[in-house]
Amino acid sequence: MTRNEAPPSAAARRRHRRVCLAYSGGLDTSVAVPWLLEHAADEVICFVGDVGQGDAELEGVEEKAKKSGAAKAIVVDQRQEFVAEFVLPTLAAGAVYEHGYLMGTSIARPCLARGQVRVAKETGCDALAHGCTGKGNDQVRFEMAYAALAPELEGLIYESRGRHELRNVSEPVELFAALPLNVSSELLPIDPVCRMAVDPERAPGRLLHHGTAYFFCSLACAGQFAAHPERFSG
Repeated sequence: MTRNEAPPSAAARRRHRRVCLAYSGGLDTSVAVPWLLEHAADEVICFVGDVGQGDAELEGVEEKAKKSGAAKAIVVDQRQEFVAEFVLPTLAAGAVYEHGYLMGTSIARPCLARGQVRVAKETGCDALAHGCTGKGNDQVRFEMAYAALAPELEGLIYESRGRHELRNVSEPVELFAALPLNVSSELLPIDPVCRMAVDPERAPGRLLHHGTAYFFCSLACAGQFAAHPERFSG
């Protein structure tokens, strides 16, 4: 299957011996593990890239992956790589998405994909996968990186059934459904995805603005790092 073709049905999809999944421990990637085992893979290796999420988000991620059915989870510290090769060049270039707003979580995606490809090759995987649901551009960022860095490995398309349905089939996963927003926290940025913001009948409220403030604080901190890296050494 080429990357420009529509994905085959589950019945027609060929199985792979071992698939490396870009894994975060969240809802989408946790459900992706059993989905891959059912439809496409004999074994799933979960790759977790540490780009500054913090201990709270990474604690127990290996065990969570195994509970979802993964053979193992490999956590790789990519913080130095992320800052030196992705964050600082982005800041230096003044990268702005569609001339509208500063680049955010998209900065980390090529870095994560590169780390995932390295782990996939080291562990003998014959395919790559991610848990992006298709609501944004993250799936494109991952799959373009796969095509550039590992054209010999097939990129599998996870057929997400939507978050409301996923919550009904993902009892082992801690969903934190009561929280009004999901927060993607990395070295740059801290980015809120507010469930209320996608409902036109409801105003997002103070929590969304609080998260947005953290986003700009993270940009300011990154700017200080660029100007005075010696302050952050050690």
